[in-house]
Amino acid sequence: MEPIGDWGQGAVELYEIPSQREINDNIAAFWQPKQRPAKDGSASFVYRLYWCDEWPTDRKDFKAMARFSGGGLNFDQKQRLYVIDFEGGSLTGNIVADVTASQGTISNVVTQPNPQNGGVRLSFEVDVGSAEMSEFRAVLKRGQDKVSETWLYRWTKS
Repeated sequence: MEPIGDWGQGAVELYEIPSQREINDNIAAFWQPKQRPAKDGSASFVYRLYWCDEWPTDRKDFKAMARFSGGGLNFDQKQRLYVIDFEGGSLTGNIVADVTASQGTISNVVTQPNPQNGGVRLSFEVDVGSAEMSEFRAVLKRGQDKVSETWLYRWTKS
């Protein structure tokens, strides 16, 4: 979704509705304006939706385009390996990844140029320990500046 015009201050709220099956459409996002309309008032927002194999390429930063995961290097049930391919942006300068987990320990964070797509491949491992759920975030940076969108993933114990 791409906002068109000035929506004012506010935030996007992401909701995950509990579901027993991955096939169910259980993710929703809502715009929450900082200044809410008056009782019996209204608000109007204009936006553009995309349904396509490839996102429009007018952005200058990296976009997370693919994610792969599997057992960690030690093939421990608590440890998972994640690989994320970012496309777009510029490879100039030293690009590093800022990866966090709400529960568990992040290790073996590696970023490298991906000659297949001209982007950057990020890989890392997460040891979730005894956690039932953890939220992972990853963003590419050049120095202190973010140069990619923030990838977000919620892991839940099966």
